[in-house]
Amino acid sequence: MILAVNAACDLSAMVRVAFALVVLLLAPVGPAAATDLSLDQTARILAGMEVSPVGLSPNSRRLVPRYSRIASTAWRSYMHRIGSPMRDWARSELPDARGATIFYPFSGPDFATVAQLYTDARRYVLVAIQPAGAPPALGRQSPQEFAAYLALLREGWQRFASMGFFLTKELDKDASRTGIRVGVTAPLMAFAALEGFKVTGVQPIRIAESGAGLELHPGDRGHRGTWASVRLTLARDGGQVVLDYVHLDLSDAALLKHPARRAWLESEAGNPTVLKAASHLPQNGGFRIIRDAILSSAPSVWQDETGVEYGLLAKRFTVDLYGRFTKPHPLFGAMQRSLARAYERAGAKAKPLSFRVGYLKESGSSVQFASRDAAWIAMRGERPARGVGAAERAVVPSLTQQIAVLEARVKRLLALGKARLRKAFVAGSTAKEPFADYVKGVRGRV
Repeated sequence: MILAVNAACDLSAMVRVAFALVVLLLAPVGPAAATDLSLDQTARILAGMEVSPVGLSPNSRRLVPRYSRIASTAWRSYMHRIGSPMRDWARSELPDARGATIFYPFSGPDFATVAQLYTDARRYVLVAIQPAGAPPALGRQSPQEFAAYLALLREGWQRFASMGFFLTKELDKDASRTGIRVGVTAPLMAFAALEGFKVTGVQPIRIAESGAGLELHPGDRGHRGTWASVRLTLARDGGQVVLDYVHLDLSDAALLKHPARRAWLESEAGNPTVLKAASHLPQNGGFRIIRDAILSSAPSVWQDETGVEYGLLAKRFTVDLYGRFTKPHPLFGAMQRSLARAYERAGAKAKPLSFRVGYLKESGSSVQFASRDAAWIAMRGERPARGVGAAERAVVPSLTQQIAVLEARVKRLLALGKARLRKAFVAGSTAKEPFADYVKGVRGRV
């Protein structure tokens, strides 16, 4: 009996010691331990490329190795099944985009896809409805905050590695959190590091009031709203690349309320375009502005079945079919019937696809690459993608963009003029004037 009591006391003491050790490990660091990590070091930690990063508190640093193992494993899985096959496919099937700007609406933080498809672009423009957020200040998080942040980021990595895209509902859920959130900027930084870039700058941006381009946001850097859209400046192989993420509602209802945003969007649609896992929104009647801008201006479109409706695309472009398509994911009903018929007609002529893309379906994955002919490019007065100096366009809009903005402004002014009420009032105020009888007669006849 005494032996049992002593054993119980020893066990209780061991539990208390273990609890004390846990509390010590998870104790928040004091203000003196808080540090500001460099942007590139932050990106490498988020990417799982740092095992024992300098600049974190000892308690936070202990959390990194496990996260790094999981994140690195997830990335290797993605690259093996999707990323590397997609890059190899792009090298043989897509035109050279050296120096080009790549436009990716409905993107979320999916920089990985455009980085595989258009490796040598000089500017990437991603547009989605979720706000970006400021770069995470990992060195200033307590160990508890850091642990919670890594847990959220780890879940996102594993989902993306499995599917190759981000779920909108998960992004929206993260954006609505009142406490710790991942946001969009952190995954963008991580993807950039994994693609071999050094992150040299992250700045808040916004669409200029004129709609002629993007500008640095003048707001308070400590305010969350200032960071809705961001520009990442990246360096690799001695060159600079710009990654712009723009927080924007792409629905017609929202764009009609903001002509400048619409003008900017329509100008960016004049670049090679990527559409993936877009929830079939470009086929929705409420998203005609972005759809029509792409159909009118894009020199090429790379998309899965969730992009522009095939019948409309085939009228404007030469479309090559890859993979197989019979019907969309059950969540989206009877969409892209014209695309299903096109694949049925093509039969074995549809080219093979060596990687998964978009939503999982019984028929597998499909890709359509739509391109313009040389006559269209010559008529537009534009050069092919390989000759476009896109890095400069990140700051100074091209002549084509300026013309598009001015044309949109003229159309709006004409529409406003037509809508104004036109009335003319003619009256004589006194019978003493010589013309009073004349005016009275005219009024009577009218």
